[in-house]
Amino acid sequence: FILVTGDLSRHGTDQLDQPEETLVDIFNAVAQAFKSAFPRSSLVFCLGNNDAIADYYLDVDDPKIFRLAMNTNMRHILAKSEVETFRRGGFYSRPMSNNVNIIALNTVIYSVNHQPRYSGDDPLGQFAWLETKLSRTRQEGGRVMIVGHIPPTIGSFRRAQFWQNRYLNQYLDLIE
Repeated sequence: FILVTGDLSRHGTDQLDQPEETLVDIFNAVAQAFKSAFPRSSLVFCLGNNDAIADYYLDVDDPKIFRLAMNTNMRHILAKSEVETFRRGGFYSRPMSNNVNIIALNTVIYSVNHQPRYSGDDPLGQFAWLETKLSRTRQEGGRVMIVGHIPPTIGSFRRAQFWQNRYLNQYLDLIE
């Protein structure tokens, strides 16, 4: 499989004349390029902070970016079983070989830079979904590989934490 962890788009897309159309063009071009170059490979992708119209902007009450992505060739990368959670929140799970599932999370919503700020504990219901997936996987004796764009760690450049504390703590509790 091929893993793409986001930022398919450029910085400053919101400053272009037609940002939405540009983003659609980029999603289409990337999906087509991967499909052409690697026709037999499974592509697992996560959306990054630059894959939104404005950097780090994702309104959890109206996640338009996921609907936008589903109107491009990106929808052909997802299996039917993955579309519902991706359309709702940009996350999904893909079964791979040997009882291993890849869990692709939307980690932009946990970033210290995420806008607009969300006051709840579980943006887009992703933690509840992840808890269910992990519980089921443990019961079945399976394994998971969790991927996302923004890692739950401290950055090496600014030496600052990437995730908001409340989300980091919830995540760490879930994966214990």
